[in-house]
Amino acid sequence: MSSPARKMKHTFAFASDKKKWKVYTLKGCGACQKTKDLLKSKGVSYVEIDGPSNVDLWKNELKGREYNYYPKIFNPQGEFIGGYQELSSLL
Repeated sequence: MSSPARKMKHTFAFASDKKKWKVYTLKGCGACQKTKDLLKSKGVSYVEIDGPSNVDLWKNELKGREYNYYPKIFNPQGEFIGGYQELSSLL
């Protein structure tokens, strides 16, 4: 049985954005920090979720795809984007 997603302390959001990007992160992950910095610099709302504490949650969202890297990024529509490199090519 999975527990509810534990959100990390830091979230970055603007009141005008109703939907947020979802970023599963790993403590000490350089690409995770770069992702958060990029989203913040573009004014994009996101919620940061601790990946290791929420494995069942992100595995379910990946819908059977294998992706063994962090960050794991989902757009506001719930679509899996990939990691930092994929995100940076979109923004």
